[in-house]
Amino acid sequence: MQIRWLLITAFLFSILIMGIAQERSDTIVAIVNEEIITYGELVDKIREPLQEIEASSGSLREKEVQRQTIMQKVLQDMVDQKLMLQEAKRYNINISDKTIKEKVEEELSSKSSTPFSASEVDLEELMRSQLTLRELFQKKTTYSKEVRAVIDTFVPPMEVKYYYERNIAEFTKQNKIKTRFITLFYSRNGGREQTLAKADGIVKQLREGASFEEMARLHSNGPYAKEGGTWPRIERDGAEVWDFFGKGEALHREVEDIAFSLKQGEISEPIPLDSEPWCHIVKIEAIQYGGVVPFEEAQEMIRIKLRNEKVLAALMQMRARLRERAFIWPPNLFEGKK
Repeated sequence: MQIRWLLITAFLFSILIMGIAQERSDTIVAIVNEEIITYGELVDKIREPLQEIEASSGSLREKEVQRQTIMQKVLQDMVDQKLMLQEAKRYNINISDKTIKEKVEEELSSKSSTPFSASEVDLEELMRSQLTLRELFQKKTTYSKEVRAVIDTFVPPMEVKYYYERNIAEFTKQNKIKTRFITLFYSRNGGREQTLAKADGIVKQLREGASFEEMARLHSNGPYAKEGGTWPRIERDGAEVWDFFGKGEALHREVEDIAFSLKQGEISEPIPLDSEPWCHIVKIEAIQYGGVVPFEEAQEMIRIKLRNEKVLAALMQMRARLRERAFIWPPNLFEGKK
């Protein structure tokens, strides 16, 4: 039997080398137990990345290395997916495409965060694997105690609470502010000293009751002077809007430190910048106070995050287990991969 498989492997390897050179879509590139994966199926999965590699400015050698790397990675994923589907079939588990689609839409519309991005994980494959794992867990009596522990993705309430307490900074929201600016360029106001003297006069008028909006329209050299100094603008959903912002999101550090020290409605002294040829006057239009998100609000997000981490870990271990007992060709496809 072993000699038979060695002969088959040698024969298929020669076909693989010839097939890839000729780019035949029916060439066998992998065998997973009694199923095959063809060159055409593989290329369908990586057509777009291959086109991007070809369009890149790398050398021929670099492009070839990139092609081989992505082909091996995707082929490994395809083999793992077949193994999972074969395991599901073995236990009469059939997850419909409709169910997968509904779960994917539910995940995409969820407000909760997940520990992966769409570029890292094929969401449909993850959902299929997750549902398969759940079904396998329900049939866990057929598995050993060790394997049952691997595929158990239940998150106990105490584990959720522990995560919250150990990562409280993750659930602490910072204060955010909404500001108006009067910006004075030195070059348009007679130089640095004269500009700062003008800024002092503007601040005096503001504190005596002058409208910040009107003073911005009259004096500011900033981009939104006509709008009453509504600055900075923050990108939200692809558009620039006047909105609340937090530390590190919009301002120079020296301006930020002063702005976040002010109370709502307060106006700063003129703020000259060391690195720029202008100064600012800032008004705090409104403050959005932060604080710690209560555990009751955070627990569902934490539960989903931990569940997804467990699903990924269980999936990796299940895949490793399935590979160990399967016939996979090429035999070194997963060499060095745990």
